[in-house]
Amino acid sequence: MGPDTPIRTPLIRAPLLDGRLLWLKDEGAQPSGSFKLRGASHFLSVNRISSGVVTTASTGNHAIGLSLAARANGLHAVIMVPRSTPARKLASISAAGGEIRLIDGDYQDALAEAERFAADGTAYLVPSYDHADIIVGNRNVFLEILEDLEPDNISMFVPIGGGGLFSGAVQACEGRGIPIIGVELSPYERVTRIAWNKQGDLPHMDKAPEPSTEGVAIRTLGVIPTRIMREASTARFTSVEVAELRAACRWLWHAHGVRAELGGCTALAAALRETPPGGISACVISGSNIDADLHADIVAQDADDHASEVQ
Repeated sequence: MGPDTPIRTPLIRAPLLDGRLLWLKDEGAQPSGSFKLRGASHFLSVNRISSGVVTTASTGNHAIGLSLAARANGLHAVIMVPRSTPARKLASISAAGGEIRLIDGDYQDALAEAERFAADGTAYLVPSYDHADIIVGNRNVFLEILEDLEPDNISMFVPIGGGGLFSGAVQACEGRGIPIIGVELSPYERVTRIAWNKQGDLPHMDKAPEPSTEGVAIRTLGVIPTRIMREASTARFTSVEVAELRAACRWLWHAHGVRAELGGCTALAAALRETPPGGISACVISGSNIDADLHADIVAQDADDHASEVQ
């Protein structure tokens, strides 16, 4: 494997108070800084790109992953990126070989532009999460966890952005009867309102999301992930606040020296809060692409009540 291809990431043992045990799957250790490299790499390995050009929409991590995967396969990546995307991620996309096209608006606006660009065959659209081949690549995160651990009595905490990573968890874990807890960022909870047509307005982004949460602060779910969520018999869903993400990010750094973006701590924040005394949980740290100054500011703060409870 070369420097632009996925690796088997570390699984970190993290004992807590009250006999609780977390296992942390650090996908921030991927060459792209997030799990997104897995789906993009698998997609390009099974699809023929006759134009030599791929495109996508992304708030950052999928763009980095696709740019690396494209370079590894001799392809050119043109990425539609919202202008609000953090500078750290823009720099990483460029360093990975991606051509950036900044789009006014949010992820959905960028996706519409990518679809227009691909419509005439100029480029091949590689979805961020709403494709079976992306989900199969994501599934490997959980297959690796299950190969490393005895799965009995383990709950799996998984962040939900567009639903592609959660879908990979369902494919890997549900046949074994493993509880899967999908974790959303409040107030961007969408699962019950979209997958089960519950009443209530979907969240609107009238302002940019909190820095470093853009991967989970979105308004939609993929069509395929929505179906998988509906049919997942061992799944339940919860949500966390930004303050909990900051506390989890701080704890992760001070307790284990692992750097993570706030969105990357979504599953961890819920696992820290909801793993019962004596319980065992695994959670995915989904990305590490956070601005250095922002991370320094977060980890320098005094630990708040939430972080104190789990140290």
